[in-house]
Amino acid sequence: MLVLFGRNFLHSNSDLLELLPEPDLTGIEIQVVEKIRTLRQEVVNNPGSHDNWGKYAMNLDVHDFKQEAIICYKQAAELSPSEFRWPYFTGIIYSEMGASEAFTWFEHSSKIKPEYAPLHVLHGRALYDAGLEEPAMNAYLRAINIDSTASHAYLGIAKIYFYQMDIESSRFHLEKALKFNPQNGEAYALLAQVYRRLGDPEKAEKALQLKDRLPKVTPFPDPVYGEIVKEGISAAWYQERGQSYMKKGLYEDAIQEFQSVLKLRPDAEDHNNLGLSF
Repeated sequence: MLVLFGRNFLHSNSDLLELLPEPDLTGIEIQVVEKIRTLRQEVVNNPGSHDNWGKYAMNLDVHDFKQEAIICYKQAAELSPSEFRWPYFTGIIYSEMGASEAFTWFEHSSKIKPEYAPLHVLHGRALYDAGLEEPAMNAYLRAINIDSTASHAYLGIAKIYFYQMDIESSRFHLEKALKFNPQNGEAYALLAQVYRRLGDPEKAEKALQLKDRLPKVTPFPDPVYGEIVKEGISAAWYQERGQSYMKKGLYEDAIQEFQSVLKLRPDAEDHNNLGLSF
């Protein structure tokens, strides 16, 4: 007997396998194809295992088969209602799609692991994007109560205050965001707008210059989601992880990733990245 969100389920193995998606792998790198097919077969061999469904889902997810991943995450969540990862990852995909289903899955995740700050940051972002400012503020504050250094939570609060025309409060929270993560380019971008509103064009220009030196999107620490990132075995994922390791000064890890890229897709950029890592 399986329980999810208060509902009862009773499935035979044949019923479960009817739900098992098989993505179109045309044009996909061979090592990705082999891995996805192997993981799918593991589900076929043992369809009652939430780990099998979840692992298959994670690899579909990281290689951009999002709709198929949702089906598998939901099945994994049914098979193991106390496992945090499956509803959390489902919520993230729905959030990326801008779908309101994200709220339900984030709320369910929160009941399983209420003290996980990245969950509340992502929940707050989804609520803010939907125009739900007060619930978004509550989610960001919850993240800060768990982790007082959560830069992206301060940034989220600053956005809400800026939208409400409380410019001083927005500035205060942006300074907090940058105190805990000076590499937060999104915070500098908003800070430039704040300084313009405060009539200080020199500080606005300085914030813009700092923003231009940083990536447009600033990732934040999320060890649970990091499990998905590690599953990626396409050339693009090896390259992305290599660049991330290089920025963090983890050069031996970067070398391994760039060497993996070059086995799949030799090019000048990755030879250069490997040389820099060495």
